[in-house]
Amino acid sequence: MVFAPGGYLVPWEQDGLLAGSTMEEVGFDRNVTPEARAALTAMALALVPGLVESDVADHWAGFRPASGDGRPVVGETALKGLIVATGHFRNGVLLTPVTSEVVAGLVVRGESGLDLSAFTPARFAGADGPLFG
Repeated sequence: MVFAPGGYLVPWEQDGLLAGSTMEEVGFDRNVTPEARAALTAMALALVPGLVESDVADHWAGFRPASGDGRPVVGETALKGLIVATGHFRNGVLLTPVTSEVVAGLVVRGESGLDLSAFTPARFAGADGPLFG
């Protein structure tokens, strides 16, 4: 993996190279904007000028769920037996190991061994009652 201002390049599938990434708040629109394509192309060519002779195979957009306060939502809900682990935004892959340990602890032992108060789903409970319950 090569990190650079404006993005990164990683080996992809058999002989490919993935250039990423951008972020735009556009709701559920999966279209990749011309500006995003141009920015990623420029970044990739600055790192590897020889790519100018390569074809672009594909463009895509993925959704990265985020919570209203920017922190993941991890823990038990007011609905007995329902545990959530969401809202990791762009760090989902990076936080997978610790999140899976936390959820496994909650399921198997009824506790995670960590202070989850900053991530509790209850922080979103409003005047209408608790979240998911």
